[in-house]
Amino acid sequence: MKFNIHKIQLDNLLSKIASFPDKKDKDTFKGYIVIEAQNSLLTITADAVQYGLRINDSLMDIQEEGRFFVEWSKFQTAYKPFKKDLITFISDDEYVYIKQKKSQVKVKLGDISGAYKFPEFDGQAKQIEFNSVMLKNAIAKITSTIDENSSKLEISGGLIHVKDNSIRFVGTDLKRLSLIDEKIDYRGNEIKVILHKAMLLEIPKLFSGSITMHFKEDMLLISNANMLFYVRFINAIYPKYETLIPYGDLDFQVPMNRNEVSETIAITMAGGNEARVTINPNEIIFESMAFDTNLVGGRGSIELGENNLRKELRFGLNLSLLNTFLNVSSEAFVWCFRQEDMRPSMIIDGSYKLILMPIHTND
Repeated sequence: MKFNIHKIQLDNLLSKIASFPDKKDKDTFKGYIVIEAQNSLLTITADAVQYGLRINDSLMDIQEEGRFFVEWSKFQTAYKPFKKDLITFISDDEYVYIKQKKSQVKVKLGDISGAYKFPEFDGQAKQIEFNSVMLKNAIAKITSTIDENSSKLEISGGLIHVKDNSIRFVGTDLKRLSLIDEKIDYRGNEIKVILHKAMLLEIPKLFSGSITMHFKEDMLLISNANMLFYVRFINAIYPKYETLIPYGDLDFQVPMNRNEVSETIAITMAGGNEARVTINPNEIIFESMAFDTNLVGGRGSIELGENNLRKELRFGLNLSLLNTFLNVSSEAFVWCFRQEDMRPSMIIDGSYKLILMPIHTND
């Protein structure tokens, strides 16, 4: 194989692929990439079995088509010092030679027969057209509520739940539940799959514009014009999260301002994350659990306008969970309550919903 390419063009491709060769795994063929020059395209593939990426770009100066299989770390070490100018790649059965003017390095190749077979599309996959901006927004919001180190495998990732004309992204650490709904053009069987948090976070880094999501039996493939990413599902059953959504019971709803809430709970959290929350017709009072002790305590309140509150509400809340929400929230949102003590509350921010579980106040 022989082709010429400008280093800037190849840098752009390699920057996308860089995080995917699994260098920590002891398997001989992880940590390798495949580079192929064929049909006026340069294609680079990195595959770590549980996830992988294939990316291509036009390449007009192919003198001899072919491909090679090379260890990523060694290839990167050899390639990186070259200047941002035209580079020539030549491979034989044993080495790839990287040349630029009078400079040359060679890198030992791996046995390409050991490369994993990268997943391909087939007619059985269920397809959904989606917008990457909406996907990025959904992932940013649900991943803030996912504990990837949880001993419960089923909640160490995020759920994608697809049914007629809607897609829902769900995350929980059992202290809170986040979900975001979007409309899509889909009619077919219901889909429920769990993806690792780390892989969810990788997706927005790769894609922009319109994408296609392909749901296969054990994996999700996401593609656009020049990129294909896949990730295998977590093999577990997600909790029945729908039972935690308090629809219909939330008859007390309070418009909130992000900055006001942030400033108030910041003062309260000076006394710790756990706080008593008291809601009366005039205000919401946040008071750290340590406020009535000799320890450091914080207290703050937010005035309420006219409302339909029938009785004073009291419950405990971990304010760090509310604070995490504020990092991804809009400027204005609605906090909804059932008019009973120690009940879950729900924050509604457009299509995003966050259910917060109360904690005991030890009063």
